[in-house]
Amino acid sequence: MLQVQITLTNVFFTGTAIMVGLVVFILGYVIIYQQKVSRFNKTIQQKELDKQREVYLALTVGEEKERKRLSEELHDGIGAKLSGIKMKIEYLCNKDGEYINQHFNDILISLNDSINELREVSHNLQPSVIGAKGLKNAIADFIENLQLNNQTNYKLFWQVNAINFKCQQDELTVYRIASELLHNIHKHAQAKNASLQVSYDDNILQIIADDDGVGFDNNVLRNGIGLSNLIHRSEVMAGKFTIDSRVGKGTTIIVEIPIINT
Repeated sequence: MLQVQITLTNVFFTGTAIMVGLVVFILGYVIIYQQKVSRFNKTIQQKELDKQREVYLALTVGEEKERKRLSEELHDGIGAKLSGIKMKIEYLCNKDGEYINQHFNDILISLNDSINELREVSHNLQPSVIGAKGLKNAIADFIENLQLNNQTNYKLFWQVNAINFKCQQDELTVYRIASELLHNIHKHAQAKNASLQVSYDDNILQIIADDDGVGFDNNVLRNGIGLSNLIHRSEVMAGKFTIDSRVGKGTTIIVEIPIINT
């Protein structure tokens, strides 16, 4: 009888151990399977993001080539012609009477404005200063050009010690985001004061554009072309885009882009 009880006890413990082993095995299999599914989904998402980025980079490279071509045409063609016309008018102003001089002076003022505007457009189309002086100076130059033709007081706060972009195209995209933010303020905000703050910490590049202008309704203008371009550029670089604006209270836009310093 005792032997039978011992045998039953052994069978019980053996069966229990087998059941526990099966449960552990099943749980382990489920966990491993879920991890595989999670890794697979992340791989698919990453491949999709890489594909979108590849397409975006190809489009951007084509866009930059076209910008360069237009920049050269504007500078070497129209710019040279306008400068030539200006020189001829200046010569005629010294030869004619007071009335004609005044008439030509008005034309000279218009031509000067056109040449300044042409220089600004040419610079924005092909910001070669990025390669020559770096991103900070390129943005500072853009702000300086805005100050010439606008009543808004702009300030640049640069809090970046050092940053190495993965490729030149990423740096150019960051410049496009910053310049588009500033251009939107210049064009729409009617602000007295505006600032652009650029900082880099914990592999996050943060760009904050702030103004005390007229503001806007997020729901109405969020889908505008300017904002759509900004949002798209940010998303392609796996960034975050936040807007805080109220009518009559100004606008604050924050762009956060992950950039691993190499």
